[in-house]
Amino acid sequence: RAFQKAFERVLRKCGIHDGRGPVIYRRQMSNCQRTVETVLPNARDRRVPALRTFLGQAPLFYRSELSERRPRPLPVPIVHLYLDVSGSMAACLPYLSAACREPFRRGELKIFAFSTVVSELKGHDFSKAPMRNTWGTDINTVLEHATSIPAKRRPKVILIATDGYVGQGRSELIARLGRTRAVAALTHPGHARDLQPWVREIIQLPKP
Repeated sequence: RAFQKAFERVLRKCGIHDGRGPVIYRRQMSNCQRTVETVLPNARDRRVPALRTFLGQAPLFYRSELSERRPRPLPVPIVHLYLDVSGSMAACLPYLSAACREPFRRGELKIFAFSTVVSELKGHDFSKAPMRNTWGTDINTVLEHATSIPAKRRPKVILIATDGYVGQGRSELIARLGRTRAVAALTHPGHARDLQPWVREIIQLPKP
């Protein structure tokens, strides 16, 4: 249970929030423009001089734009999780899957299983989502997949759940990550050497 809770904290740190329903929204204050109409003359209505020139009369209703701050529901950014499904991760996968089930169902978390290939999990039921697995591990498949996403649609954060035995990432792929922040959650005992040169934050999970 401690292992699962620790991974849930990592998910929250990367942007996954608790909530209910198919999609999670966060209320945020933002500036909005509101149109106000009145029959009283209003010097803020810039249409008046033109209407008087072309029509010979003022408008019946005067308009003005007011700026005000209102709470608006904004969708929570989707986090991409790259889940190591190689043979050495078999003991931890049930606990990682349990922590991912709800945010995956809500569409707040995209999950990509990786070994020496990357396989996106489809649907809303994590337990029924098929995945490819070659039982090996190569982090360059993750880097290739993440950097193949156009920069405008690429997530701000990618989370990698792994034991760390993933091999070295190619420098040209690491450079293409740009502003995307990579976070790694290491299962016990964890091997960080392959990830340290390019992962922004490495979090050690407890022993399951």
